[in-house]
Amino acid sequence: MNTLEAQKAVIELLSLVYSKAEVVVGGQNAPMPSVPYVVVSFGAATKAPGQSAFLNVVDGKEVHTFLMQFTCTVELVTLGTPQGDGMQPLNTAVADLMQLGLFLNSEYAGDFMYDNDIDVSTSGDCLPIVNLRNGVSVPFRAQQTLTVSFYQTLEDMALIRSPGTPYTQTDSGADAGLAQEEAGYFTGAKIEYKE
Repeated sequence: MNTLEAQKAVIELLSLVYSKAEVVVGGQNAPMPSVPYVVVSFGAATKAPGQSAFLNVVDGKEVHTFLMQFTCTVELVTLGTPQGDGMQPLNTAVADLMQLGLFLNSEYAGDFMYDNDIDVSTSGDCLPIVNLRNGVSVPFRAQQTLTVSFYQTLEDMALIRSPGTPYTQTDSGADAGLAQEEAGYFTGAKIEYKE
């Protein structure tokens, strides 16, 4: 698994929980969806602190597996629950988003995370967002930070190619030739001693 695959799995998981809301990625140049909606903003993935890589040799190639982590912020935007004619709707944003934390401890979520090789947990408190947005009629918002862990497996010397897949050159400028560099190894040696 790589970072993009882990992010896709998180979006799918959020879409399962909030199936009646559109899940969008923060920072994309897209119009604001209709309420209710969920915005997820991803942080950078890093190797988990204090964790070493697991090393295997598969079909003559070194394969390194790293425990990776990133945080993401989930913002729920909702109109709340109607109270009746002429009454302000009930703010349910925090309570609705706190359901996500409970869901992540469910057997259903556990099966999803197992099938997708990720672990997702809440980090910190679920907080209401009370700052104003000009020209937008969105009364209720809440925010929760999630920590996502996954294993990323890479092979050979440069550690930029996933096993079993060719390295795809992107516009990032990364060197595709470097991805093909292989590490050599030997399984035995004959030592001749001369006096």
